Amino acid sequence: MTRKVSLDAVRDDIPNHRIQRLGALAVAAALVAPATTARAATFDVTAYTPCDGVADDTAPLQALVDAVPAGSEIVFSGPTRCRTTAALHVAKPLELRGLGPMAGIERVDVYPTTGAHNLGAIVWIDSSDVLVEGLHLVGQAYGSALVRNTHGIWAITAGPTIRFENITIRDNTVERLRGRGIALVYVDDFVVSGNYVEDVGYAGIWTRSVRRGWIRDNVVEDVNDPEICDDGAPACQYETSYPIVVTGCGGSPCSEDVLISSNVVRENEVWVGIMNHGGQRVLVFDNEVYDTNFLYANTITPGAAYPAGSHDTVFIENYGDILPSATGGRYDLYPPNRKGEGLWFVALDGLPAYRVMAIGNVLRNTGHANFDAGIVSWGAVSSTFTWNELESDEGYAPPRTGIRIPPAAEVLADVAIAHNRIEATGHGIWSQPAYARYDLAAHNRLSSGAIGMLVETGGTWDIRDNDFTVAVQPIVGGYYTISIVSAPPPAPKFVYAIPGSNPGEVVLRWPYGEPSHDSFYIETRNAGGRWHRLAFRPPNLAKWRFSAPSNPNWRTFAPTIYVARGLPSGQSREFRIRAHHREAVSTWSPASNLVVVP
Repeated sequence: MTRKVSLDAVRDDIPNHRIQRLGALAVAAALVAPATTARAATFDVTAYTPCDGVADDTAPLQALVDAVPAGSEIVFSGPTRCRTTAALHVAKPLELRGLGPMAGIERVDVYPTTGAHNLGAIVWIDSSDVLVEGLHLVGQAYGSALVRNTHGIWAITAGPTIRFENITIRDNTVERLRGRGIALVYVDDFVVSGNYVEDVGYAGIWTRSVRRGWIRDNVVEDVNDPEICDDGAPACQYETSYPIVVTGCGGSPCSEDVLISSNVVRENEVWVGIMNHGGQRVLVFDNEVYDTNFLYANTITPGAAYPAGSHDTVFIENYGDILPSATGGRYDLYPPNRKGEGLWFVALDGLPAYRVMAIGNVLRNTGHANFDAGIVSWGAVSSTFTWNELESDEGYAPPRTGIRIPPAAEVLADVAIAHNRIEATGHGIWSQPAYARYDLAAHNRLSSGAIGMLVETGGTWDIRDNDFTVAVQPIVGGYYTISIVSAPPPAPKFVYAIPGSNPGEVVLRWPYGEPSHDSFYIETRNAGGRWHRLAFRPPNLAKWRFSAPSNPNWRTFAPTIYVARGLPSGQSREFRIRAHHREAVSTWSPASNLVVVP
């Protein structure tokens, strides 16, 4: 897997007030681990109901939950799951804990097609200070899309002015549900961690109007799968589905201060892997998304009651791969909704997104239909898109456009597009809005395509030091430039490679008489193949960072020597290098001599 850029490498690209905002968000999210009420007593459900996989355990199980004191622990320890035909209603502070892989609840009744969502849940949380841990919750095979109100865990209050606090849902397995796996509404100070959610119809982990929460280390896969649908089921697939989503605004208050980190999402044929769909100050960090329609998204959700939404969203160091079937995935992308975009920032009704950042994300095999792109922003103000990589498998077409701002965006102001590495068939960067003001495009590299940057309808741009050497036309359009700067340091004249003393090791040396440089990039390839990043040291950072998996993550910087380790033995390889000095980047050196890796 291609690794992502370190936060240390991008701090110089983020204004100080944004670093403070990001730091405050991360700290706030890290402190929300709920502390439930002191445990009053422990009760094992097998002492009250058989949970033998045959009897209906609904009534005795509900009677136990109603009878125990607040703050008690209820343990599911049986060798088989309890069977229920109604939601288990938890209306007081409790801990529900499963012991063993089969411990939990299977709901076996036929769900209603309409009615309250909480009644269709397996566990309905109706209180603050609740822990659900280690349960295996199983529903019916989900069949028709008409049967939507079927969920694993549902926590909801009576309305936005009444809120629950301190809810933890961790290390559960939730599967075979037509609606949502885990759902929280009007909940503050929550943690959803370590859960495995599979075979759900609409959403894996779904939150609305929540505050101060952390969604971390979960695995969600097989969402809205057409293969599970019953034969002849009407409208089997939803038009949109979400493995992990934060919602709000529009008809309910926006969600606030949510951290989404280290989750893995796989297989969602229709719509987005991880999405902020109405949250303020949402940090999406270090997640992995595979085989989905869109990888990541941030959307503005206008509405009469709560018109603002999805500002101050940060996507950092995430990895994603659309994985069409030709590259090992389950789904092929096709119109109208399967577009294959990597990061999708959407502002509806002309509302721009404020202070959105995408930094150090790796997005693969994106954007194959019509005007689709690796990153799309429908309007942005005071936003940053930097150090992202857009790449495609060899033999598979890159997106038509790397980073695109469509005409409907209307506003693109104070936006920095910098240090991105782009593979495309058409444009590296394409700006179409009528009002682009005081925007920066700097140090971007287009490794394939026809036009480096296309600015269609004017505006004020600062365009500098981009590496569009492979493009037929570096910069095209009707922009009014503030400045176009090109003063890079000279490239090293050559780089020389010799076999190292250990297997998989190659020593690189290069002459460089210019004192005005502070870092280098190094790439490698098989003879005649495609170039891939081997190592780089961003400006103002006195360390190398390596991509080869067997290298240590960091080594002290040496100006004219580098030892590459962990390369495949027996291959003939070439290397090339380019120099940095502050904000300027040289062209690439000629390729090195061919060297056989020992």
